[in-house]
Amino acid sequence: MKKRKKDYNDDQREAKIVTACALRFDGYKYADENGLAGDDRDYTRFLRAFLADPDLGLPRGHLHCALFLLQRAYLKEAVLRWDSHEASVISELFLALCREDIPDEYRNEEYCVEWERRHRLKLAKLLEFVRRRHERTEYRD
Repeated sequence: MKKRKKDYNDDQREAKIVTACALRFDGYKYADENGLAGDDRDYTRFLRAFLADPDLGLPRGHLHCALFLLQRAYLKEAVLRWDSHEASVISELFLALCREDIPDEYRNEEYCVEWERRHRLKLAKLLEFVRRRHERTEYRD
């Protein structure tokens, strides 16, 4: 019997794609080692600052960390509105970072293996899907 593919709407599909990409990177470890969380390990401080001024010129590790933290804050609990400023930043980060390999010291092996097995080969289609949605969305902010 042929296995039927799950039927995801576009928001769920993009969330799944972004999550697979973002979780390849151990953002907590990176934030701790690079002073982005402070002594109290408050990751929201870096995230709020990044959302206020999403500078894609920051070091690549900072950008991967931002995507990871955005995933944890908005996609893990499915609270993201896909027409929000946060969604726009998530899409831009995904488009900028999804082709990059993760440095060994910050690799989450489980998610890197999943990314390679399930997403890397169809990356051109995934990029087109996210890019098209990003370009067509009228963001509220």
